[in-house]
Amino acid sequence: MSEDTFWWRAPEGEAHDEVMEYVRGLEESQKYIHEMNLRNARLYSNCDLAGLDWTLNKRDYSRRSIGRVSENVIASVIDTATSMIARTQPRAAFMTDGADWSTQRKAKGLEKFVEGQYQRLEVYEHGPRVFRDAGVFGTGVWKVYDDGEPCIERVLIDEIVVDELECRSCPPQQMHQRKFVNLEVLKANFPDSEDEIDAAAHDDSSGVWTSYRRVEPRQMVVVESWHKTSGRGVDDGRHAICINGATLLDEKWTKDFFPFVFYHWSEPLVGFYGQGLAEQLTGIQVRLNKLNRFIEMAQDLIAVPRLFVPTVDARIKAQLTNEIGQVIVTKSGKPPAFFNPQAVGAEIYQYKDQLKKSAYELAGVSQLSASSKKPGGIESAVALREFNDIESARFAIQAQRYEHMFLELARRIVDVSKDIYTERGKLKANWRGKNFVETIDWKQVDLKQDAYLMNMQAASLMSRTPAGRRQAVIELSQAGWISTDEARRLSGIPDIDRTMSLANAGIEDIEATIEDILDGKYTTPEPEQNLQLGIVRCQMALLKAKRDGAPQDVLQSFRDWMEQAQFLLNGPPPDQQIPPEAMGMPPEAAMAQQPPAFGQPMPGQPTSAMAPSAMNIGPSTDVVG
Repeated sequence: MSEDTFWWRAPEGEAHDEVMEYVRGLEESQKYIHEMNLRNARLYSNCDLAGLDWTLNKRDYSRRSIGRVSENVIASVIDTATSMIARTQPRAAFMTDGADWSTQRKAKGLEKFVEGQYQRLEVYEHGPRVFRDAGVFGTGVWKVYDDGEPCIERVLIDEIVVDELECRSCPPQQMHQRKFVNLEVLKANFPDSEDEIDAAAHDDSSGVWTSYRRVEPRQMVVVESWHKTSGRGVDDGRHAICINGATLLDEKWTKDFFPFVFYHWSEPLVGFYGQGLAEQLTGIQVRLNKLNRFIEMAQDLIAVPRLFVPTVDARIKAQLTNEIGQVIVTKSGKPPAFFNPQAVGAEIYQYKDQLKKSAYELAGVSQLSASSKKPGGIESAVALREFNDIESARFAIQAQRYEHMFLELARRIVDVSKDIYTERGKLKANWRGKNFVETIDWKQVDLKQDAYLMNMQAASLMSRTPAGRRQAVIELSQAGWISTDEARRLSGIPDIDRTMSLANAGIEDIEATIEDILDGKYTTPEPEQNLQLGIVRCQMALLKAKRDGAPQDVLQSFRDWMEQAQFLLNGPPPDQQIPPEAMGMPPEAAMAQQPPAFGQPMPGQPTSAMAPSAMNIGPSTDVVG
């Protein structure tokens, strides 16, 4: 490692000269990385991108098509892979091992806190964009930072500067983010450095950052740098934000990671930057482009209708128009002969189709999935799900990396939240349940990192097609989860989510009651609740809470709730009951209104699982015109 890489050894507050020169020289020597990113972006979007193309001599606000890609296999493959993998919504689960009751409840609250931050930051909406960046550029990037509360930002990999030689066999020890920032925005973020910013803008008026990057007027190059501690007691971690001639921020960096979360489509053999689908399919895409241009020229030059006439009828050219049914009079006895030649041979078209097939096979994407078509011969839902599982297995590694990205994102959010609470003393997050919003205070869920483990729980997605939803209705009815009448209703408009939401309303209400009791908020049972189910669930929750070491007041709350629920079910003791005759009700009517005995099924329950009446339900054979 050369001496010019030791920017973090500069005196505090004076790192700007070393940082700016080092990053500028590194970008110049690694120009190929920018050119590769620019090429991959053009292949995917088929247009010049103002955010990447810094080689323009003058500003051009248009978004003109390059016209080089007439059949974009790269875009088709990347978009299909994105829709297959990035539609999942992994969530972080915080688990404890042998912890006491208080730690377990904090871990549960920390899980809600992180999920609330996911909801506020719209992580699942922006996740597919980061995944697509990895498909195009090879690496997708999240940045997690402190802006009064945890914030995230999608960063283009072209802004991240890492020395490839430094991390040939190990992760990088230092990392830089180079941005072109508006002067007014920069002053607003660093009001104490306005004079230094104005001076730097005046001194650096050339508008050139590197040989291939130019700086627009009223903009300035800003470099944010991180260096992790070298270890073994060497406290040389540092974080700095620099411009030409000034250091805007300089502080110690005590963390063993950078504030970024990276997703690589394909891990590099050496170095830092990943390899994406666009780079892997470049050769095939370039060849397809050449073939399409060749076919286009051949069609324009050769596959043009031509009219052969005798010499004596040469003046017939003046009579040719686009009139339908025009009558042309010739002097010779032979009619004019039309000739429509074939532009190229069938072998060219077969070769082109083979190239496209090879592109999809290399990427592991089915052409049927890219065109949203069902494979021929696959009719049942079971066979279709098996086909989807086989196809998804090709992307198992990418799917695992995608889930791991959300796990790392959760770790970064927890780390930033700790820093914010330490500095400001307050931080809250709103967790949205299905029917309510709960405010989670960080001080109630703050845990040491060694007190819990994290894993991912992927949210499964139900079939999105009407046929798949109808098949799901049939399977739910055959399993006895919904009644036959409900299955018939859903056969027309398969809104399964609403049906399952109503079917689960009773147990979800009981589960919410149990969570309130576990959190120390007691709610009395109500006659509208499913009290029989509530007694059973509370008994199980009582046993589990007792085994987990819950305090006695929580255990007593469960006992009180079950006792009051049993009172509502059975009524007052016999010595306190009012005779039916006193209420003007016949004894038979009073008995009819009594709830069933404990353990007996409630009236109107769905058909039992695999019952004959449920098994008779099958797919509709009606032909829809």
